Amino acid sequence: MNTFSKRDAERLVASLNVGALNRELIAYWLSLWPGDALPDRASFNPAKLKHRLPEMILFDVVPGKSVTVRLAGTNIVRGLRMELKGCDWIAAAPPSFRAERLRNFTSIARGAIIVGQRRVPLNFGDSYVCEEILLPFAPGADGIHSVICHIDGNPGPHVEINPVSEAMAKPIAMAIFPLPQLKRAA
Repeated sequence: MNTFSKRDAERLVASLNVGALNRELIAYWLSLWPGDALPDRASFNPAKLKHRLPEMILFDVVPGKSVTVRLAGTNIVRGLRMELKGCDWIAAAPPSFRAERLRNFTSIARGAIIVGQRRVPLNFGDSYVCEEILLPFAPGADGIHSVICHIDGNPGPHVEINPVSEAMAKPIAMAIFPLPQLKRAA
């Protein structure tokens, strides 16, 4: 199991330029760390962020192999007009983005944070840019890593994304931030 420096992780996330709603998720996620280890998925209490759940997705990741949607918030499901629970997230990406998506989720599962911006086309009016953040949990005994995603900037519960394929494509901007490893004394 990887051991990370919580203190250095706190400094890293403090330096990120993310919106207030994503910062709220980050603060809660950091509060769950048991010392210098990633938190277990079981320590995440959805009731603590109940008002943010409609814009969250929880993934099960087998590094280098698969990414499956475990749960998806109501605003995301409504906007995409499709049930996501059980969805193969790699297969849902455009073919040209699948390998990169798998690499990105593998990086997160192994101890990284991703911050991205995505242009979201709407069924009426202008498209908008949302900010997404993805955070890892410690791997389970079964080797599955949970990853949580929050999308800050959802235009509302009654707006549909059109075309969905564009919203599922590669983000317009994305940065991967590896979590600092704990330095061992020699």
